[in-house]
Amino acid sequence: MAKLFDLSFSSFVTPSVVKVLYVVSIVLVVIGWLGYSIAAFRLNAFVGLLVLVIVGPLFALFWLILLRVTLELYIAVIRIAEDVRTLTRK
Repeated sequence: MAKLFDLSFSSFVTPSVVKVLYVVSIVLVVIGWLGYSIAAFRLNAFVGLLVLVIVGPLFALFWLILLRVTLELYIAVIRIAEDVRTLTRK
C-alpha cells in the first residue's frame, strides 16, 4: 500500500499487482466467453454450441495470450529499470 502513495516514484507497484491483474483478466475473459455463448444460444442452438466449444475457447486463448504477453512486457521493462538504477548507483 505504501508503494501506491510513493510520490517520488522510487519503488514500482506493478510487480506487486500484476498477479492480481492477470487473475482478474482471466475471470473477465471467462465471463465474456460465457456471456457470448449465452447470446449465441439465444440466436440458435447450433451457433451457441459452436461458440461454446470452438470459437469461444479460441478467442479466450487469444485474449489470455495477449494479456500475458503485455503484462510480461511491463514486468520486463520494470526489471530493466531496476537493474539500470542498481548499476547507476555504484
